[in-house]
Formats: sequence, structure tokens, C-alpha cells
Amino acid sequence: MLRAVVFSLVLIGTLAEDKYAYQTRWDSDCGYSQFADAGRELPDPGPVCPGRTPGEYIVCGWEARVHEFPYQGLLYYFGSLRCGAVLITPDYVLTAAHCTSNIGASSLQIGIGEHQRNSPPSERQIYQVAQVINHPNYSPSTIQHDIAVLRLTTSVVYGDHANPACQPGGGGNEYAGQTCHVSGWGSTRSGGSVTQELRYTNKPVMSYAACQASQSGILSGMLCAGEPPYYRDACQGDSGGPLAVKVNGKLEVVGLVSWGYGCAGSTPGVYNEVYSYVDWVNSVIG
Repeated sequence: MLRAVVFSLVLIGTLAEDKYAYQTRWDSDCGYSQFADAGRELPDPGPVCPGRTPGEYIVCGWEARVHEFPYQGLLYYFGSLRCGAVLITPDYVLTAAHCTSNIGASSLQIGIGEHQRNSPPSERQIYQVAQVINHPNYSPSTIQHDIAVLRLTTSVVYGDHANPACQPGGGGNEYAGQTCHVSGWGSTRSGGSVTQELRYTNKPVMSYAACQASQSGILSGMLCAGEPPYYRDACQGDSGGPLAVKVNGKLEVVGLVSWGYGCAGSTPGVYNEVYSYVDWVNSVIG
């Protein structure tokens, strides 16, 4: 099941410092949050969701603090929430290709500095999308190569409310076992309504072998995150949003919310593995 709204993620871990050696096109001043404990794990008592009322959270997560994830973007389609997105430079964001396939740039806008959608913060800015560049090999049938680059008409001004995610230093295997933060405004249960406030949840990244063994349909360029019984998950409306990992205090975007068999079901969520597409992204943003 695709996780766009028909009308996201974030990781914490400790990886080696040399992962930044090839960052030539993405901003090096990246991965900042005004909260040193961005993506903090909050109390989670009880055995199911664990201990929470079904339908209360992203799926089984918490409301983010305002501007806790300043790289988080909100993709609007004719003014309505469609998907999440990730800021990577002042002029470009990433999202999932299934969010933008066969959609013209003039109908799309990106919200940066968003939190409460029905009462946005004063720092929130809306940017018109100038160009949509879907991966040339994106397949709607297999959902492989599910990544798109969006160019904005005007540059984002950075601050506590807006700061890009860092380029990843590796693929899913390099981050396997690290705790991830997945964020977005998506449904809190499969088939449910999207939320007004930005929410997030935490779960571990899986190795590629474990990802393939968990379900059918896993192809190169995909990664999984979660652990049995998979109560924590992204859902419809979170597509294209970030799965990021904290490396030496900086948040790297490791994945983009892509698809899953329902939400918080018997299998882990599936993400586009951004590292597999770094060369392509760099060729697009120049």
C-alpha cells in the first residue's frame, strides 16, 4: 500500500565520521535541530501500541516539538496535504516519486517550518514548486526507484524552523540496528484520517537480508525499518517524508517513506534507500 494521501522518517545512531567525505552538492551545514535530543524516546508503558489508545498517534508515536525536525517538508497538492518531503538545499527537496508521478509542478507547493496545519507557526513558509524530476526508472507496479527531486521557485531561508537534512553516509546495512525517527502528518491507523500536528515514532533500521525475509516485493534501492510486532509505523500521508539518522550530532536522511502492507501490521514499513540514489540526486541538483 502506498503511503501518499490521494486527493515519512528519522534515525538516531552513531556512525563513523568519514561518511561526509563526498558531500559536495548537498549543504554541509546540515542536520541541525534546536533540540539536542531531537527524536527523544518518550515514556511508552503497556503491551499494545504499547499501552496507548488505537488511533492516537503517527502510528504509535508522539507529537513533535515545534521545529524539532527542521528538514521536514509538507507537500501540498492544490492546497491540500498530499505527502511529506525533505529539505536538502535551499532550492531542492526530496519526496517519493509516487507522490508526484504525472503531476505538474504548478499544482504543487512545499511547506517549510510547518507544525500545526490548522494553526501554522509564524515562521512557516510556503514555496511554489518550479520543477518535478521523478527518477527515470520509477515503476508504479513495483514501487522501485520511488524518489523525486523538486526544485523550488525561491530559495528557503534557513533558521531554527528550516535546516536541511544531511546526505546519508551509507545504505540500510550501514545503519542496521540504529534507532530511527519517522515523522509526518499521516494517518494514525490504516485507512484513518491525517493529523493536524507533526508526529514521529522511533524504530530500528533492518539489514537488507532481514528486510527481504520479512515480506515479498523487496527490491534493490529499498530498506525496511521496524521490529516485531511492528506497532510503530508510518501511514498514508507520510509518503516521501524522512527516515533520518543522527551521526555525530547531525541528522542524515537515510530513507523516504514509500510503502507497506497496511500500517503497523504484520510486516515492517518499506522506505526508499536514499544512499542508492545519491549520484542521481547530485546529477539533478548540480
